[in-house]
Amino acid sequence: MSRRLYRSTEHKIIGGVCGGLGEHFDIDPTWLRIAFVVLAITKGIGLLLYLIGWVIIPKRSAEEAAEVAAETATESSTTTSKSGVNTSFLPGIVLIGLGIMFLFCMSHSGGLISNTSGRWF
Repeated sequence: MSRRLYRSTEHKIIGGVCGGLGEHFDIDPTWLRIAFVVLAITKGIGLLLYLIGWVIIPKRSAEEAAEVAAETATESSTTTSKSGVNTSFLPGIVLIGLGIMFLFCMSHSGGLISNTSGRWF
């Protein structure tokens, strides 16, 4: 039996797209959210892809959501890798690293919006 792609009702923040993709591909939805945000900030396509996913990917029915909830209730609450190491803190470390890089780039490039007089708008 093949697994179908649905928007998640369990791991939903906005539309359930990242949660559904994470459940389908067995990836932490936080990584997908980071990817969508980075794409939205850098190229602007992340928001467009998310909206397309929101429209195209069907919402999971209440019966299927109950089955998924029963399956996830039996699993452990922490994210562990195959070696048994807790990896639930990795998305936070990635976000902190991206923030430090952003601040470093901003301090050496003159800021997001500045003119030659050094005043901010």
